[in-house]
Amino acid sequence: MADFFLGRLPIVKGNVNFPLIGAWTAEVLLSGTDAPPVGTQTTLSMWGTVRQCAVVSSSADYLQVKCRLVAGAGKLDAELEPRDYRNYAASTIAQDALKDAGEGVGDWSALTTVCPHWSRSQGPLRETLHRIVRLTNDPDLHWRVGDDGLVSLVRDLYTLVTPNEDTVQLGSWGQERLLLFGATDTSIQPGRSVVAFDQTRALDRVVYEFDSDMFQCWAWYR
Repeated sequence: MADFFLGRLPIVKGNVNFPLIGAWTAEVLLSGTDAPPVGTQTTLSMWGTVRQCAVVSSSADYLQVKCRLVAGAGKLDAELEPRDYRNYAASTIAQDALKDAGEGVGDWSALTTVCPHWSRSQGPLRETLHRIVRLTNDPDLHWRVGDDGLVSLVRDLYTLVTPNEDTVQLGSWGQERLLLFGATDTSIQPGRSVVAFDQTRALDRVVYEFDSDMFQCWAWYR
């Protein structure tokens, strides 16, 4: 499949889960017989869009290479030591946590809170980021790993995205708040909106599935 690569390795089948908050994850089957080592920093290419990621699981059972990937450096579950802050900007606290864990630091300028006293509990990086972002009380601010592998605080305005003209509306399930598209790119993402079956829908989660004959996008809306 010339349109899907893990680094330079062709992918024959896979799925990618894009959440509103945190890091996207993927499971892919490769056409070769050599499994990339766990911890490898690489890229996932889908229809020309390249995203930075890390290999968190890899095997070659029965001569079929299967990898599990996570956006960024794969350090969101890294255990942080406790730390005490007094009169620090919350953005600085967040960036310290990312650096200590080994994740790439993106843009946190949207976080303007100053903390007279804030204690970082011992625990995984992702929990620290959740705690910090809750300080804003802003439902439109979400931390997320970008295509460049950097962790940023993003203000999601659910702007309308216009998918590729070849995108086909395949199904809608109102009870599950779920849409299905036949897609030819990955422009449909959480934090954006699409028009489907004459309705504008704000998306909170998107899953792409693909193999040699199919490329589909499952999109959950609020």
